[in-house]
Amino acid sequence: MTGTRACGVMVRVNYAVAAKKRCLPAFVFLTGDPMKDASTRYFIHDMDNFQSLLMTFGTNYDNAHKISHEIYDMYQAPGRYYHNMDHISQCLSLVHKAYSTHLTSNNMRTIELALWFHDTVQDKDRHDNEELSAALLTRYADDYGINPLVVEVARAAIIATNHRNIPENFIDKWVTDIDLSILSATKNTFDDYEKNGRKEYSHIDDLNWITGRTKFFHCLLEREWIYSTSDFRKLYEGAARSNVKRSLERLDNGEILV
Repeated sequence: MTGTRACGVMVRVNYAVAAKKRCLPAFVFLTGDPMKDASTRYFIHDMDNFQSLLMTFGTNYDNAHKISHEIYDMYQAPGRYYHNMDHISQCLSLVHKAYSTHLTSNNMRTIELALWFHDTVQDKDRHDNEELSAALLTRYADDYGINPLVVEVARAAIIATNHRNIPENFIDKWVTDIDLSILSATKNTFDDYEKNGRKEYSHIDDLNWITGRTKFFHCLLEREWIYSTSDFRKLYEGAARSNVKRSLERLDNGEILV
């Protein structure tokens, strides 16, 4: 996502060991609060997880190794306070939850591919980061032989995470709902998300930040549903609306969490 429309999370995970070993957390046990689940129940998987996903879609080991480490480094770049590996890991945790209920293995893998790439490009001065992230996936696919049919579906889902339109495609719905899962977090976690968002976009002055966030949040509330899947509506819609309304009250008063 881009600019003040962005939704993400800074789940506090110790990456000192993970970064050294080039590994990342994969969360597999969920209870109802997506942020709590992601931060408390996890185990470490090395980069083989992402590499295996890429090889499933047609590339070889050497290419998968190269791609996975380049993507990992993008998410761990300086200045990424919520568009980082913590956000990606939390998103992937919810794919596992969905897989146990509604997703086929093929759908799950396509959703995972889209989530891995959806925030790869994070240019703070642009408003088309989703399109650029989708283009990056296409470039990797062309260069390293990733299945073009899968990439086409994943590309559309990546672009849908700009959240400008209500998604209609099955994969798009799951990817955008998972991306917006931070909105339904506990108050403290949601407030941390607000702080980290402001920190990541500190180059934007307060007035423009408030204007952009207000516009985005009002856009979400004006929809019949924030979330597009029945599962997210049932589990998280109420909490998301409550957090968004609480944030808007602060913004209307000119207050910014820092």
